[in-house]
Amino acid sequence: MAKQIALDKHLHTGLPLKKNTENIFGNAFEALVGAIYLDAGYDAAAAFLKKVLVGNNGIYLRRLSEHESDFKSRLLEYARAHNLNIEFNQLAEQYDPRTDQHVFLFNLTLDGKEIAQAAGHSKARAQQAVSRKALRYFSA
Repeated sequence: MAKQIALDKHLHTGLPLKKNTENIFGNAFEALVGAIYLDAGYDAAAAFLKKVLVGNNGIYLRRLSEHESDFKSRLLEYARAHNLNIEFNQLAEQYDPRTDQHVFLFNLTLDGKEIAQAAGHSKARAQQAVSRKALRYFSA
């Protein structure tokens, strides 16, 4: 959403933005909504969000609703509903000082048997990636 309203063009940092800093834009958007709320109140913040999310015939809201991103929650709900014992295990962590990025490797086990493995630039992203793969395993 920050990029949709060109908020990213107004961010200035003391350091160059790196590849894995997408959350900075989300944090800036959240801070903007908070600032509107603190400065002008709930109604103004709600009106801003409504304009941004529902404006342009609701195209941004539709994009958000079509974008599946919380695979881990979906997987955990599936596991609970089917009485499955799943575990996330961190297998490795590497740091590349040239890119200033960490890479975390996780696997997901079902009753002790590995069914998926994936990596990401944060633990949360790696767990989301391995959850996405595991959901494909269950839907096959």
